[in-house]
Amino acid sequence: MGEWETHVNSGGWAEVNGVRSFYVRRGAGPSLLLIHGWAASSFTWRKLLGQLSEKFDVVAVDLPGFGNSQPLPSKLSLEAVGAHLVGLMDELGAGRFGVVGHSMGGVVASYLAAAFPDRVWGLALIAPGFLTEGRGRRPFFVELARHRFVGRLLAGILVNRRFVRRALRNACHEKEAVTDEMVEGYYRSVEKYPLTLIEAFNLSEGFSMEMLGKVSAPALMVWGRHDRWVPISVGYEVSKTRGWDVRTIEGAGHLPHEEKPAEVLQILSQFLTHAAQQPPA
Repeated sequence: MGEWETHVNSGGWAEVNGVRSFYVRRGAGPSLLLIHGWAASSFTWRKLLGQLSEKFDVVAVDLPGFGNSQPLPSKLSLEAVGAHLVGLMDELGAGRFGVVGHSMGGVVASYLAAAFPDRVWGLALIAPGFLTEGRGRRPFFVELARHRFVGRLLAGILVNRRFVRRALRNACHEKEAVTDEMVEGYYRSVEKYPLTLIEAFNLSEGFSMEMLGKVSAPALMVWGRHDRWVPISVGYEVSKTRGWDVRTIEGAGHLPHEEKPAEVLQILSQFLTHAAQQPPA
């Protein structure tokens, strides 16, 4: 059995306002929500779930229209996705929860912390995909997809294993980190609803950096030193204005939790354990 099948078999589904949503839940303790990035799913967290679940009640979710979750009946927006995720945590009986978000998921996580300060006790961002026009070096076909008309024409063509492998190798610093099982998992994360990849750009484009000023929970940013997609300089700029710590992972690119999971786990575990013990703001 491959990694994708093992991952899916460990999960379950919840109905959130009529939308069937997939998640993997493990462990006990303070609730912790993991939010994946663009062109991914809860599969991206498979290397972290085991150890995080030793201290937390971890929920790794497939965002609407990704992996095994149905799309929302409305277009993707931060408000709709945020309400959906809070609804999911309500369905699962989680009151306050910490949030870990990668890339686009970091934008969603930041929105949750800003819009629902009474629910979020801690915020950990892994290379959050704040607007960085002209700053990163995403693959040419990813840039094409950002143009709605062209993207819709190409979505079905781009969603294949060859392009997924190419994108993963571009995102990672160490090319050998990209295995066949990793490619299969990320391909299966986007194969059902390819047009969601185009709609998902609404999430980053609907985010304003001013929202970060509304985050009252303890926050941390983690970056791969060699991230070409969202450069670490973005993190340093946020750190100057918000005072949030930036932790660097050497030998990693845009997917440090894939390339250097042990290092990421150590940083997250220490930060989240401390944040979970802080009284509500």
